[in-house]
Amino acid sequence: MVKKIKNVRQRNYLARDFDGFRSQLIEYANIFFPDKIKDFSEASLGGMLVDMAAFVGDSMSFYMDHQFNELDYTRAVELTNIETHLKNAGVKIRGKAPSSTTVNVSLVVDVALDEGQSIPEPNQLPKILTGTTFRAKNGTTFTTIEDVDYAATDFLGELIADVVINSTNIDGTISTFKITREIQVVGGKLIAQSFSIPDSHTPFRTIVLTSTDVSSILSVVDLNNNTYYEVADLSQDNVFKAVSLGVNDRSNASSNLEVIPAPYRFVQSTSLTTRLTTLRFGSGDAKSIQDDIISDPSELALPLVGTTTFSKFSIDPNSLLNSNSLGVSPRGTTVTVNYLAGGGLNTNVGAGAINQLIALSVIFPSSATSAQKTLIKASLIVTNTNPATGGDNALSIADLKNKISSANNSQNRIVTREDLLARVYTIPSQFGRVYRAGVSPSPDNNLSSDLHIISRNSSGNLAPASDTLKLNLRKYLNEFRLISETIHIKDAKIINFGIEFTIRIAPNINKIATLRTVLINLRTLLDVSTFQIDEPIIESDIIYSILNTPGVQSLPSLKFINYIGEDEKHSYSSELFDLNASLTNGLIVPPIGTIFELKYPNTNIIGNVL
Repeated sequence: MVKKIKNVRQRNYLARDFDGFRSQLIEYANIFFPDKIKDFSEASLGGMLVDMAAFVGDSMSFYMDHQFNELDYTRAVELTNIETHLKNAGVKIRGKAPSSTTVNVSLVVDVALDEGQSIPEPNQLPKILTGTTFRAKNGTTFTTIEDVDYAATDFLGELIADVVINSTNIDGTISTFKITREIQVVGGKLIAQSFSIPDSHTPFRTIVLTSTDVSSILSVVDLNNNTYYEVADLSQDNVFKAVSLGVNDRSNASSNLEVIPAPYRFVQSTSLTTRLTTLRFGSGDAKSIQDDIISDPSELALPLVGTTTFSKFSIDPNSLLNSNSLGVSPRGTTVTVNYLAGGGLNTNVGAGAINQLIALSVIFPSSATSAQKTLIKASLIVTNTNPATGGDNALSIADLKNKISSANNSQNRIVTREDLLARVYTIPSQFGRVYRAGVSPSPDNNLSSDLHIISRNSSGNLAPASDTLKLNLRKYLNEFRLISETIHIKDAKIINFGIEFTIRIAPNINKIATLRTVLINLRTLLDVSTFQIDEPIIESDIIYSILNTPGVQSLPSLKFINYIGEDEKHSYSSELFDLNASLTNGLIVPPIGTIFELKYPNTNIIGNVL
């Protein structure tokens, strides 16, 4: 028996919508089933069948297009898919941003005598703790984020707080002092929330905070006083920690930077749909913390007992996740989370707006009496001399999606010169502040780089960076550098310079006023803020600034001066450099690792008029 091969029917797959599917179905039925159904009107049975099939095709086509669009973050519209794109790119979803500022908190204390000198009574100097809250005139709450000890002293033993006389006795002796300290505050409320964790091991345990718009996690601690640190990802096994120095140095470093291990850690994420924040802990068992943070792979080897052969077997990759290499999951304890919630544009308030105490968290010396504590608390006055800025509403979906492209190009390591400079300038300010940094290849090793840095002193003049800043910077950069590259941190050399010029003024022009204008323009042009390390002096810019001043006809002479050493009024660096001899093609190029500084613009610019 010979089977007849069915004729191959040509099909068209170009239909995309309901009308296209319906017309093709009717055409198909008329061609291949002309004797079955001839009526395809909307009221007929054939029309109903065609409409149903076209509806199914239209729905499938729509969802296929929709799912394909959801694969691209620029066209995705579903919040869950956008949230996945953001997580894959490493873009953090945050709530409202809080504003920040400093407030002056003043207290009145009694007087004490120290070797005949009147000083504030040490037994009445309190410590204001984190969590003290104030209110602004618009009702916004501001919270302190640091402990401030009014008894803290500098390296000379003097109180850091500002001390002024508050009242005197009839005989003119001092009765009370008013002491004032600046305290950092942020817009928002401090919330403490506790979570009871059952005594069962759950890898990657999560807890969800109840408040929306969480701006920052201040601390996560369990009953055993184990501190959980926030990390970018659970494979990060150490964090940076600030250790207070107590005294600011010339680089404004108030803290030492330490790198500490973080076996207890968590990652934070925020949902786009609910705006709730979730903390995810590690996978290790908190009741069986291993000595080694990284698991020993050899411990997974299987012993052969009673046989010399074995067959194929399946393995469970989760056996590796049960180690503590990805952090510890808490169990059988209570975890307390302290966090700040709130923020937004309404937290931006003007100077003097924060003027009311809501709740005071304070510790007094044990020798202070109850009456003294009550009087000191009652004397508290708070105000902000600077406006609170930085508050903003949560980023919109469009703004978050715009961050994905830049996040894809970012990297958590130092590869290029720009990466290194970006890391140097973004070190948190409490570890010291680098004013200028320059990078150059090391002449001794092709794989090494010389990082020259310079800071400023309290007068605003350039000064070598302190050892504290250099040590902090070394620890900070070491966590991001490539393992094969060495970075040498060096002090940038300072070349103090000045200029002397002679100009000819047009007739009938006020010579003194014109010269004053020229000097003002040159001071702005040659200000230290306009120079980078290894940046040359451009002679043409100076000439243009002088000749472009109205009333100046010509510039007969212009020379550069190198100031070194000290005189009766000024002190300069010891770097000797012949600027005029180094002038080539209109540029004075400094040696590598050097920066120019016009230290005293009022005296280092000398102008003469013909």
